[in-house]
Amino acid sequence: MEKLGLNIIVDSLGNVLSVFDFSFFISGFVTLGFIVIDLHYHGLNGILQLEGWKLIMLCILAIYVCGLMSWSIGKLMRWGGLRIIWGKDGVKNDFNKIFERTKDACVNYNDNSGENEKEDTINDVDYTKMWIEIEKDPTLASKLSSLNKMWVMVALFEGLSFSWLVGLFVYVDGWLIGKWITSSCNVYHIVLCLVFIGLSMVSLHRATKYAHDLVQDVVATYYSKK
Repeated sequence: MEKLGLNIIVDSLGNVLSVFDFSFFISGFVTLGFIVIDLHYHGLNGILQLEGWKLIMLCILAIYVCGLMSWSIGKLMRWGGLRIIWGKDGVKNDFNKIFERTKDACVNYNDNSGENEKEDTINDVDYTKMWIEIEKDPTLASKLSSLNKMWVMVALFEGLSFSWLVGLFVYVDGWLIGKWITSSCNVYHIVLCLVFIGLSMVSLHRATKYAHDLVQDVVATYYSKK
């Protein structure tokens, strides 16, 4: 029941974020917010003097650009973590592990002669074909929508993983230039720095979890219609 409730929340959040790529806007908003704070502490407030529609349009554009940047760097961070865990082919090995485990659960390889002999690299091609088949099947429209929402959640948490590190940099920068520092609060500052690092690690973990779930659902959906 608890997992069902969590799935409902994720599904609802995915519905909201799917509109206009709002997953990028959330991480972009957080990243830009930290950047604006840092600019303020360095006395660079000229950009904030704009008014009306100019400021609104500039903010929307800046948020979206920061969101795309956060997502791109966050994805590289997640891939880097996988390479640390699995070696230089970490991204491929992680994908193959989830793909093959799910495929094994859906198909009896003993009934498909030669299927086990396929090389790992074919998994990428198979996975792309599965996406195409799901997109072409009108009876799977609701499932396709669910898969897209899951991809959005991956992008959201990948972006946030970088956003929190920007927050850490801004906090340390403010600390070093003496805006927030007091001699009696060093432990407090260290704890907050650890909080930012922790939030980034949690975001990376959630992004990886949703990425795994996405692969599993794509493979399971493909074989369920056979």
